[in-house]
Amino acid sequence: MKGVSVLVLLLLVLLRLSNSLAQRQVYIVYVGEHSGEKTLREVEDLHHSYLHSVKGSIEEARASLVYSYKHIINGFSAFLTPDEATKLSEMEEVVSVFRSRPRRYGLQTTRSWDFVNLLEGESDGKGGLNHTNEEEELLQKANGGKNVIVGLLDTEEMEDFDEAWKLIGARYYLKGYEAYYGPLNEIEDYRSPRDKDGHGTHTASTVGGQTVANASALGGFAKGTASGGAPFVHLAIYKVCWAIPRRSKNEGNMCFDEDMLAAFDDAIADGVHVLSISIVPFDLAPYTSDGIAIGALHAVKRNIVVTCSGGNEGPTPSTVRNVAPWILTVGASSIDRVFSSPVVLGNGIQVQGQTVTPFKLEKMYPLVYAGDVEVPGTTANITGLCLNGTLSPELVEGKIVLCYSGYSYNVEKGVEVKRAGGAGFILQNPLSGIGISVEAHVLPATVVFSNDSATILNYIRNDTNPMATIVPVKTVVDNIVAPFMAPFSSTGPNGLDPSILKFLCNNGIKNVDKSFKCPDTLLTPTDLNYPSLAISELNGTMTVNRTVTNVGVGESVYNVTVQAPAGYWIEIFPTSLRFGAVGENRSFAITVKEESGALRDKVGQYAFGWYAWSDGVHIVRSPIAVSSA
Repeated sequence: MKGVSVLVLLLLVLLRLSNSLAQRQVYIVYVGEHSGEKTLREVEDLHHSYLHSVKGSIEEARASLVYSYKHIINGFSAFLTPDEATKLSEMEEVVSVFRSRPRRYGLQTTRSWDFVNLLEGESDGKGGLNHTNEEEELLQKANGGKNVIVGLLDTEEMEDFDEAWKLIGARYYLKGYEAYYGPLNEIEDYRSPRDKDGHGTHTASTVGGQTVANASALGGFAKGTASGGAPFVHLAIYKVCWAIPRRSKNEGNMCFDEDMLAAFDDAIADGVHVLSISIVPFDLAPYTSDGIAIGALHAVKRNIVVTCSGGNEGPTPSTVRNVAPWILTVGASSIDRVFSSPVVLGNGIQVQGQTVTPFKLEKMYPLVYAGDVEVPGTTANITGLCLNGTLSPELVEGKIVLCYSGYSYNVEKGVEVKRAGGAGFILQNPLSGIGISVEAHVLPATVVFSNDSATILNYIRNDTNPMATIVPVKTVVDNIVAPFMAPFSSTGPNGLDPSILKFLCNNGIKNVDKSFKCPDTLLTPTDLNYPSLAISELNGTMTVNRTVTNVGVGESVYNVTVQAPAGYWIEIFPTSLRFGAVGENRSFAITVKEESGALRDKVGQYAFGWYAWSDGVHIVRSPIAVSSA
């Protein structure tokens, strides 16, 4: 009987231990900023002491530590149970404790830099640039980014950069990844800073790739000089994203907060000047529970510019990520170049389309809608989509097929049309799409705007012998409708605060920087001195204040011009700002009022406008976004 009791007791102990291990997850404990008074060893010992206070022994505390952030960011990541995490969060000096969150990154350039007047000029043979165009002034002042260090958090590697000292450092971080997934499968990814995915190399070349003359895409499209934005920068690489085990490459890579914070801590200590991060979280979290927001805050405090992608989940509202106000959040837009390839219908109507497909049609072909030429059994929810195996070769042979977007990659739709014997295909842009994403296809093809596809379908339905051809592609620059946001680019407003702008103090976060005391009277978000003005849920009238600094010529007078958002009245006072010297400040007030009787589609919908100050030479323009309660 005694043996049975011992066995029961042992089973209970093992069960409790098993539950405890199952509950253990990686948490980040954020303590703010280092005072600079402790050595790196003393900092790590301090972090061990925090863990010792909730663990059974110093050995267990040391074994649970994943990272100790010792340089700039004060904090650590460790295996904790929810109870242990709660106990640490209750300590006065601890800013926040949050569970590690996996992140998946959201993934032109012979024309893009010309479009923003950042022209590269010619090499002077001495590591600099010669400039012959006044539009090259900005890049000339920066000398192509020479002596600037850009740090990139991504999948990384730059084997294609061969200029001496282009790549000046490379590190990798995967403790958080392995804590979540187990040991890295070295067939799926490299245990090194090398990039097996290609995303890191892509982002690095965009910012700092060398100039390559006579570059072009498949078929000779977009011929010109390919270049990064600052071709002479040095690159420091921090690989934080890794292949998802047993998943296809198309599903992206995974990145973890604790790995990114370690990379931020090292990058700041390494002395980078710019940090570029194309990583977005699945969802929004408070700034003190967001690894990128925390790392970026400490970087910006040291005059490091931090740029982050806003995400690729548009155009649904409030899908933008990396929204901390100290981050320069970047979306995707069009440029002034299109690859024009119109559809000409048998009735003479021409429908605008775009493509980079090198294959051409030389004559008219019969035109059909995919939903009319499918094999029996194709369900209603996928009809017209040209999915794999849905098209009937007997009905498609020798015809141009109109396909709708969705459910598969666009290139795969072209493969299906070709499999069925089609002569070419026309792809409808997504219903939500404003811009068009062009791709190379395996047969003659073009993409049309969603509303134009209705014109084509109407022609098919009402003509006894519908015919069409696709005009060979032609590159057109100086397109006047650019720029506008890409349909996939995530949009605002800020999901944490629709007014976008906020101090940490307003969020009740008061101990990130021990040397700074939050004021007793806090600013409202709209009064934060920011170039843009965003007012959410306006009820009646609101006045906000702004202060500007003269950075132009000494004596100057700037006059204001206002384009009010539709349905609102805006007054700026004073209407002129007079400066006597460089560095002088002047303030003005902006009053926003709802116009009586203004009609809006729905409450909370934003209207957009702008105001601009000009001295006749310089124009300083700021956007305005307003919604009503």
